[in-house]
Formats: sequence, C-alpha cells, structure tokens
Amino acid sequence: MKSLKSTANCSRHLSSLHIANHPELTDLQLQHMLGQCTNLHTLFIRNCPKLSNDSLCFLTKTAPKLHTFSWIGTSAASDEGFSLLLHKCQDLIYVNLSGTNCSNIALGQLLIDNLRLVSLDISFCALTDEAFSTIRAPLHFLNLQGCSMITDKTVETLCTVGSLRHLALAYNDQITPTGLNLLRSIPLKTLRIFGNRYLYSKR
Repeated sequence: MKSLKSTANCSRHLSSLHIANHPELTDLQLQHMLGQCTNLHTLFIRNCPKLSNDSLCFLTKTAPKLHTFSWIGTSAASDEGFSLLLHKCQDLIYVNLSGTNCSNIALGQLLIDNLRLVSLDISFCALTDEAFSTIRAPLHFLNLQGCSMITDKTVETLCTVGSLRHLALAYNDQITPTGLNLLRSIPLKTLRIFGNRYLYSKR
C-alpha cells in the first residue's frame, strides 16, 4: 500500500488513475486520493473487492467530469451506486462495468440519457433485453460477451444503432439463427461471436 500513499501525495496533478488487484484497498483510502484529484477524467478500478457504493458516491462529487470510467470485477458496490454515478457523470464517453452488479434499470437509463457514450463493455453482467429496449447513445463499440440472458430482441434494437461498428456477442445462447441473421444488417467492422449453440456458419 506504500505506492498508493505516494500516489495520494501527488494526486492533485493526476488526470488518469489506474488501480488493479488491491484486495485490501478501502473506500477511505481511495477517497483520500480522489479528494485531491480535481483534474481526474479517467478512472480504472479492477478487482478491488472492498470498494463499495461509498466510493461511487464520492466520485460523483469530486470527479463529475469523468469521461472514462472502468470498474471491473466483483466488489462491494451495488446497483444503487452504479445508478447514481451513471446518472450524475454526464460526460462519460467510455464505460466498462464488466462482471459487476449493474442492473437493467441503471444501464437502460445510461443508454437513453447519455448522448456522448461511444464505448460500453458490460460483459458477464446479469442483464436482460429490458436494458436495451431503447438506445439513444451513439455507441461505436459494445461488448455483450457472457450476457447470457439477452435474446434476439436486443439484436433487433442494435440494428437501429447506426453508429455501431464493433460488437462482441460471445456466449449468448439465447440468440437464435434469426437474431444471427439480423446482424447482417448492421454495418460492423468487427464482430466477435463464438460459443453460441446456434452458430452454424460464418457471417
């Protein structure tokens, strides 16, 4: 934790902060750093299991101008915290919530309200078609890998997102051949699709 203390001493100059694999990092320790990060626009947190909604709430007050937010893996944070941050931080452009507890409601609101969001990674989240019923965000990249409850209905909505160019749909067994055929109408540059039981031919 010594390196994190050193980071805190110069945090007022930071615009980007990346912290990964710190199982003992607490909300208070993170907030001590964030409290001085007045210029922070990029935050990357990965596998810090003790961090909770308190840190997410603190972020909405100290870093409202975040444009890149990545919170990956299991933590003590719940959907309440994610919902608050996604609602308050209106400048988000890149969001990664892979493997978190983000819900349909929080994500659905983000996709409707945020008209700047271009990149979204929500792989391995327990989301359903409800989260994607309406998409107004100008998504360019979307990772739905491991979101095993989404169906052809979500693919239908994605067909209406004219800006979408990169899509990951691996391990989505509820998407049928009908949904796979719908993908042909999306002008994608890259498509990652494997681990689907209905996949019988290359796109």
